[in-house]
Amino acid sequence: MTAPDESIVNGSKASPKDLPSIDRLLQQCAALVGEHGHSIVAREARALLDALRARALAGELAIADATASALDRQLIARVDERLRPRLRRVLNLTGTVIHTNLGRAPLADSALQHLQATMSGPNNLEYDTTSGGRGDRDSIVEELLTTLTGAQAATVVNNNAAAVLLTDRRAGAWQGGDRLARRVGRDRRRISHARCDDRRRRDVGRSGYHQSHAPARL
Repeated sequence: MTAPDESIVNGSKASPKDLPSIDRLLQQCAALVGEHGHSIVAREARALLDALRARALAGELAIADATASALDRQLIARVDERLRPRLRRVLNLTGTVIHTNLGRAPLADSALQHLQATMSGPNNLEYDTTSGGRGDRDSIVEELLTTLTGAQAATVVNNNAAAVLLTDRRAGAWQGGDRLARRVGRDRRRISHARCDDRRRRDVGRSGYHQSHAPARL
């Protein structure tokens, strides 16, 4: 037996017309828009109203959840969840002390304090304070790395793949990079041909005919 719209057990149910428009919801949440910007708040407001409208059409939306104060709370919660930092502390129970997936080695307190003080404002990342001209970011760490490793020179890249590429090219594993360049060229041509073939197949599906020598635009 279907429950009535209003009962002691189920309470009053809201209908889609009880929900405000997006513009009206944004107006009543002007402070939230001012704090986080129109784009993200409007996106979350639209998603919230779509979800509530679906619940109302299914007869599952309580009238209390469609009030102005309830909508404000729900929208604030959605925006907060959307902006919640993605990185967070976890426990390393893997048995691997320096784990790549878990951020590798933690930074020392002194390093964290220096980072916070330096990165909170402009710094000399690529500025030579002695000459007053453009600098090189490698100069910040090169002398330290060569002292630590005994190498003749040093540079810093942001991932292991780049480091392997530079090392192998320097060691002549690809004959000065020529074989790598040829391989990259072949891969690019394969991708280009694949895109052309895919475009031609889509053209055939739409028009029902195919010109084998017709140029394809990427």
